[in-house]
Amino acid sequence: VLNNLGVLAMRENNPKEAIFYFRRILEYRKDYAKAYNNLGIIMLRERENKIAEEYFRKAIEVAPEGIEPYLNLVGLMRSEKRLDEANRLLDVLLRKGQRNAQVFLSAALIKDDMGQYEDAVKYYRYYLQSSPQNQDRRRVVERLSFLEESQSAAGR
Repeated sequence: VLNNLGVLAMRENNPKEAIFYFRRILEYRKDYAKAYNNLGIIMLRERENKIAEEYFRKAIEVAPEGIEPYLNLVGLMRSEKRLDEANRLLDVLLRKGQRNAQVFLSAALIKDDMGQYEDAVKYYRYYLQSSPQNQDRRRVVERLSFLEESQSAAGR
């Protein structure tokens, strides 16, 4: 119930109230990864990246099987151009056998940003195979087409 109240407060753009609920949860359950992850999201929105990172890492520590805190931390690292770190974190998920569309998309974006276009193409394709129809797909198809055309032209 407290988590739901916190999420509602987040949606209503009331970070102080949301923080209250998530911290309240942690008074009772120190291992509640969703509360740490949600606190990380709030801190990210408040531009408190260092604190957000700590919360995401704590969520991963208490529930390493979760995906969302990894993806949030990777997104934070990508925004700060910490691509090598983000890449290593994604490798953890991929080695664990995660076959989630968002994991593939994150891996593709990181590889693309790092200039590892062959790997980016591979992960963009995995994403397209595993994702539902949405607006992201159109942009991914456009980027994938561009990369494939570039690779073709370079191979000539």
